[in-house]
Amino acid sequence: MANIRGTNVSDILNGTVENDRILGLGGNDTVIASIGDDTLDGGAGLNTADYSGLNAVITFESGQTVRKRGRGTDLVRDIDIIIGAEGQDNTISGRSTRDSDVPSFNNLLSFDIDLSEDRLTVSGVPGEGDVDFIVQNFVNVQGTSRDDSIVGDENDNRFLGRGGNDLLVGGAGNDTLKGGTGNDTLIGVDLSNPNSGPQIDTLNGGFGSDVFVLGTADEVFYNDHGREDFAKISRFSTNFDKIQLSGSIGDYTFSDDGRQIFERETNDLIAVVKNGLIDSDDLIFV
Repeated sequence: MANIRGTNVSDILNGTVENDRILGLGGNDTVIASIGDDTLDGGAGLNTADYSGLNAVITFESGQTVRKRGRGTDLVRDIDIIIGAEGQDNTISGRSTRDSDVPSFNNLLSFDIDLSEDRLTVSGVPGEGDVDFIVQNFVNVQGTSRDDSIVGDENDNRFLGRGGNDLLVGGAGNDTLKGGTGNDTLIGVDLSNPNSGPQIDTLNGGFGSDVFVLGTADEVFYNDHGREDFAKISRFSTNFDKIQLSGSIGDYTFSDDGRQIFERETNDLIAVVKNGLIDSDDLIFV
């Protein structure tokens, strides 16, 4: 085991191929992560764990551990910035798979994440409350057992809300959103520019009474790119789930089997509902 200590000023600390214990002490330190089962303690200051050179998928779990696929697991303390490798399917997860000798408080946590701003707040951390992170080059999120807010970016994001009543917003890109249990709200588009597509988002509410948002009072979503831009609702439970649309029912047409929703004026495909058979009772208009 390698023991690596910084100083009271800002240091760059390089991990080794051994199982390292790295302590930054003072200053704004950067730890260059390596393989092995390491402990990274940034100490005081604004500290960074940089995994960009590892060229491996990482999973940042519950604000406590970093799984390096096939290359070890790191325990992180007093780390403020986590940088993954570009082009990898890096994941933020509220479900920890770390060893049983590390205390777990997953059932207390919730996430507020905006990948477009590289921002993660973990709430409910015992003794600390809210803990903020900067997270770079993450694409996928698995939420907690509580109520989460998860917002994506221009990448093809994959979100799983898990428990709680979650808000999942995919943003631009071809996103896959799955609510899990609870009463979830699923939005596939970037709310600041909802018709920037084309994009095809897959929305699955899971269990509970879920709302699939396909428009607001201001705008119809998926309305500018014909058949190349729509929401694919892969699981819809009539009498439980709702589809939110802009305007009124007269603004839309529906296929005979109830599987497809079109904007009447443009004839743009707005959504495909896998199990079909939707009727007016399944719709909310704003």
